[in-house]
Amino acid sequence: ARIEPDCKHFTKCGGCTYRHMTYEAELAVKQQRVQDALTRIGGFTKLQVQPIVGARNPDRYRNKAQLPIGKQADGSLVMGFYAARSHRIVDCTECALQPPVFMKVMAVFRAWMQESENSVYDEKTGQGVLRHLYLRQAQGTGELMVCVVANAAVLQGEDDLVRRLRLELPELRSVVLNSNFADTNVVLGAQCRVLWGSETIIDELAGLRFEIAPRAFYQVNWAQMERLYAVARAYAALQGTETVLDLYCGTGTIGLSMA
Repeated sequence: ARIEPDCKHFTKCGGCTYRHMTYEAELAVKQQRVQDALTRIGGFTKLQVQPIVGARNPDRYRNKAQLPIGKQADGSLVMGFYAARSHRIVDCTECALQPPVFMKVMAVFRAWMQESENSVYDEKTGQGVLRHLYLRQAQGTGELMVCVVANAAVLQGEDDLVRRLRLELPELRSVVLNSNFADTNVVLGAQCRVLWGSETIIDELAGLRFEIAPRAFYQVNWAQMERLYAVARAYAALQGTETVLDLYCGTGTIGLSMA
């Protein structure tokens, strides 16, 4: 089941756990973890877990990325994902879990960042401006949102960033600045300002259209979300007379797809 990882960042980056094994082995491990939890924590002795409905394509599935920005000791810029159990940023230029358009955005943003006069946020001191690059793509429609999280209400070179993004990304529908002034591990602050385009993007799921804002909760695996909801609907076997409570619902995808 062990294979050679296909990502050069795998041994350093904490974003993945199972790229050193086949997808079939990964599903078996995850299924066993659920079974173990039901037995050890839940106390069930004869409750058998159904086989996992695996993804048709386990790569490029994420519709959201939160990419921390930092500086190395030599002053060079880094952007990517945290190493496991740390806040040490691993500089990533490629990721097999993200759609290719995210890599294009990262390349455009890096070039702008290196030429702009904005400083980089330092978690230790609370000083600096650029904190995260936050990306969302509505995979049912292709619409793309680029959100810059900053310890500031205004960026130096906002218009230049928008120009560069629009030039390279025909899918772009929204460029947003999120201001996060807090000394916190929470990525997004409360204040958003549209730099260009719409304040939301539109996705299509289960025959419905959803409007997604930067701070909205939305499942990160669009294809598996549809399959999961189809299984849930089949198990629920609703007749149309029931009342469904969609608690902690985010954008309401479960309840609305049930309705």
